[in-house]
Amino acid sequence: PVSGVWDWEHSPYLVQGNITVDANSRLQVGPGVEVRFAPGTGLTVEGVLEARGVDNGTDVAPILFTSGDEIPTSGDWLGLEFRRNTSNDSVLDSTIVEYAILGVTCDDSSPDFYHCIFRQCSQDGARIRGVAGWSTTRIAGPTFQDCMFVENTEDGIGNFSGGSHWWSHTSGHAGGRLFNCVVAFNGRDGIK
Repeated sequence: PVSGVWDWEHSPYLVQGNITVDANSRLQVGPGVEVRFAPGTGLTVEGVLEARGVDNGTDVAPILFTSGDEIPTSGDWLGLEFRRNTSNDSVLDSTIVEYAILGVTCDDSSPDFYHCIFRQCSQDGARIRGVAGWSTTRIAGPTFQDCMFVENTEDGIGNFSGGSHWWSHTSGHAGGRLFNCVVAFNGRDGIK
């Protein structure tokens, strides 16, 4: 398990195995930090991940979650997965996620993403899984604002929510939002 603060002074962080932010734990990633993942590894969030590439709301130093390979390619690492137990306090702001299989997966969870770039992933920039048919207890409701989903092999945003869309579930419980985002140059669909 990981928690605490990852700061610029100790960057880059090299991840050699799968890591998890446990429930009731918090990992804060500071501006300018690079996190490089070995092949087949990823970060699972069951607690809170707070990755803000903005210092005091004015100075932008993007955070980078990327491949640890010297010559990176799409699908080098697993990506970031927010699981059902994830606190709704998770946020990524001014963050780049690249060269993963799935940039970010929201699995029955509702993190917020602001000014993020999800690029060159071998499947989707973001994958949303939640709403299982008629169920109102499994809801994925992430917010994406001012984000870019570009050059992903499959979809910019993949919806795997049991036939309903995460932004408009018929139960009225879905809280997903998509504001002022660019979804372009993806291999299959922009938003599935």
